Amino acid sequence: MAERFYLPQLDGLRFFAFLVVFLDHGVSGTERLWLAHLRSVGNFGVDLFFVLSSYLLTTLLLREQAATGRIDVVAFWIRRGLRIWPLYLVCVAVIAAGTSLSWWYLLGVATFTFNWQVVVPFAGSLALLEAIGPLWSLSVEEQFYGAWPLLLRLGATPRRVLWLAALMLAGAVIARAAVVLLGLGWEAIKFSSITRLDGMAVGAALAAWPRPSRLPAWAGPVAGIITLGLLSAMQILVPFSASPTGFEILRGLVAAGMLGGLLWVVVHASAGVLASRPLVYLGRISYGLYVFHGAMYALTHWAGLRWQSRLPVAFLLTLAVAALSYRYLERPFLRLKQRYARVESAPV
Repeated sequence: MAERFYLPQLDGLRFFAFLVVFLDHGVSGTERLWLAHLRSVGNFGVDLFFVLSSYLLTTLLLREQAATGRIDVVAFWIRRGLRIWPLYLVCVAVIAAGTSLSWWYLLGVATFTFNWQVVVPFAGSLALLEAIGPLWSLSVEEQFYGAWPLLLRLGATPRRVLWLAALMLAGAVIARAAVVLLGLGWEAIKFSSITRLDGMAVGAALAAWPRPSRLPAWAGPVAGIITLGLLSAMQILVPFSASPTGFEILRGLVAAGMLGGLLWVVVHASAGVLASRPLVYLGRISYGLYVFHGAMYALTHWAGLRWQSRLPVAFLLTLAVAALSYRYLERPFLRLKQRYARVESAPV
């Protein structure tokens, strides 16, 4: 087995990726301008998840190739399934039993093709959209990770990964250009798998890039503040719904580049506040936080709470459910997942 690869600060960063998505969904409906801008910046939390996951999984695949001379694609798929599917399918089953989700959307969610269904406007209630809406990004990830190890199996070298990343970036830009020229609307840009390849490409490129000398611990938080400021400025100056055609095409590339820079700094900085025990724990349960937060918002919406009350109530409910899920549902499968590990990546 290859040398262990685990960076606790990435768990802390993963929690902040969830947090901006949570705030994005939580301030929906407010007329306060600064909160509207915060909501726009929250759109990029999903991009950060894409960059993070692609970096981590590509790093593990490259290390497996270097240590064993090959990539075990089936073992990769089993590890991925044991991490994602148990919690995901339980969540889908609960939503299906407790809502009026149509068989069409249930099929899409269950087969990880939901993102292609919401390329056109969602035909359902607001509460139902809140509950299952966040699951679209998992469809994008599962489609990507179904194909990615097969591509790397053909030759997993850093140089090949960089070329593949460049092709993915070009493909995403061309796909968005086609969407804009065809006048298909913002849903086709936001939810389709091809137009969201920027984050995956940047994460993979970072995994293949040479490692520099260690940066100081304060570099990570400073990079986060700078990145948040740049994304905020971009959203304020050029809102998504009113952006010029040229910037609409390049928006994903620009955002992924900023977030890739943030990840590059965090990876190469000494462990600091992002590696603190509370943030590491929240990062480790961030998958459950992400999956459940939509349903908790739907519950508070059904209870008639205003957004000021919904934020703390939904967060506490999400935290409690995610913690229980991690302890009693996810951890048994995570232990089983280690049997198929080719590079140890769990914390000691």
